[in-house]
Amino acid sequence: MNYATAKSAFRELTEALSLYRRAEAVYRELLPASDYRFASLYNNMAQAMLKSNDVKGAADHFAKSLSLLEKMTDVESEIATCNTNMAFCLLAEKRLDEARVRLERAEAIFRALPGDDPHCDSTLSCRGQLEYLLGRYAESAEAYRELASNIERRFGRSPNYAAACRNCAKACAAAGLDPEAARYRRLAESVNK
Repeated sequence: MNYATAKSAFRELTEALSLYRRAEAVYRELLPASDYRFASLYNNMAQAMLKSNDVKGAADHFAKSLSLLEKMTDVESEIATCNTNMAFCLLAEKRLDEARVRLERAEAIFRALPGDDPHCDSTLSCRGQLEYLLGRYAESAEAYRELASNIERRFGRSPNYAAACRNCAKACAAAGLDPEAARYRRLAESVNK
C-alpha cells in the first residue's frame, strides 16, 4: 500500500489505483472485513480517484471508508476528515445542501475533540469553498483567513499557505473588501519570492 501511495503522490494514478486494488485483494484474504486498514485503503483509493477527477468513484470509496470507521472507536478525527472529503466531492457535483450537511457533521466532531487537530483545516477549506459557491463571500473570506493563519502557525509560509491566501483574496474581492483582497494577494505572492 505504501508504494501505491507514493505512486499517487507522484500523480502516477493508474498505477497507484492498480496497486491499491492488489492490496485490497490481499487484505480480503488476510484481514477481517472490519479491519481499520480497509478504511485507510479506501480513503487512499478515494484520494487517488479525486486526483484523477473521478469524483463519483472517490465519493463511493470515502463512503466505504466511513461505513467502516463509524463501527470503530477512537477514530473521531478520521470520521470527521472522511465527512469533509465527502463534502468536497458533493461540492464538485454542485450538491451544495448535501455538502453542507456533511461539512457540519465534520465541524461538530472536530469541535468536540480535544486539542488542535491539523486535519480540521480541511473543514476550513471546504467551508470557504461552500460559502463562496453560495455567494456568501465575506463568510468564505473568513474561513480562508482562519485557514491561512492556521497553516502559517503550523507550517510557516508554505505553498499551502499561499493557496489559502489566494483563495482569501478572491473571496475578499468578491465581497468588495478590496484592501484586504490586495493584502492577501501580496501575502500569497511573498511565498514565491
